[in-house]
Amino acid sequence: MYSLDKLDLGFIVCKIEKKLVMKRIVDNETKTIWYYSESGFPTYMAIDVFRRRNPSFKHSIASKECWEKLCKVNKPTKINFE
Repeated sequence: MYSLDKLDLGFIVCKIEKKLVMKRIVDNETKTIWYYSESGFPTYMAIDVFRRRNPSFKHSIASKECWEKLCKVNKPTKINFE
């Protein structure tokens, strides 16, 4: 079912038959990066790596409802783990 592998880049990713993708929206006005993933844990564990790469931004996980509202005014980008 699920297996955890630690990759060289420090990501911990859940291996499933399909490619894992987490989406993000960067709000430069509020210096916030919003993340959303339907798979949830352990995909969200990678956010710690992104926090270290962008320490001047606030990093937040959006609920499905919050994500839908954010997408009405912002274009999300995909984060590929491969």
